[in-house]
Amino acid sequence: MRSLLLMGVLLISACSSGHKPPPEPDWSNTVPVNKTIPVDTQGGRNES
Repeated sequence: MRSLLLMGVLLISACSSGHKPPPEPDWSNTVPVNKTIPVDTQGGRNES
């Protein structure tokens, strides 16, 4: 029970503080993935 309560408090405090550690890395990972798509296209042009 204490672990659940602690998790809830941490979640609430994190939301209240405005800290968003998970979203930032997620967006960072999404950016390179999007960049990889055009890079692959350029690679195909080089092969041609």
